[in-house]
Amino acid sequence: MKSQLIREKICSSAQDTIDLAKELKEVFKSGDCITLNGNLGAGKTFFVKCFGRLFDIDDVKSPTFTLVNNYHIGPVHIQHLDFYRINDIKELEGIGINEILAADAISFIEWGSLFPAVLPDSYYSIEIEHSDDLRKFKVCKNEN
Repeated sequence: MKSQLIREKICSSAQDTIDLAKELKEVFKSGDCITLNGNLGAGKTFFVKCFGRLFDIDDVKSPTFTLVNNYHIGPVHIQHLDFYRINDIKELEGIGINEILAADAISFIEWGSLFPAVLPDSYYSIEIEHSDDLRKFKVCKNEN
C-alpha cells in the first residue's frame, strides 16, 4: 500500500475543523471513500457533520447503530458508515458493502481501518489524534 500525505492540520476549535472540511471539499469527489480513524471522542462524526454542512446537510448523525446513513441534497450524495460495532466481514457482506462503496457518492467510514479488506484499491484516510481541546488531523491518499 502506497500512502501519500495530503494534509496535516492541528485544530484547536470547531472553526478549525470546519476550515479543514472546506479545504478537503476541493479534494474529495463523488466516488471517493474516506476512512476516519481515532479513539472514541476524537471527532470523526463531527468532521463528517462539518463536511455535510458545506452542502447544506444539517442532519448528519452518527451511524453507530444504523451502520449506514445516506444524505442527498441535489446532486450531492454522502454516505456515512461506521464499522465500530461490526464483528466480522460477513456482517459487511450482509449489508452489501461492495454495492454501497460502488455508489456514486462520497463515502465516509468511521473505524474504517478495522476491515481493510473491504476498502477500494484507492481511498483516503483521516487519522485523528486528540488531547484536551487539540485535534491533529492527518489526511492521506492510499493506493495499492
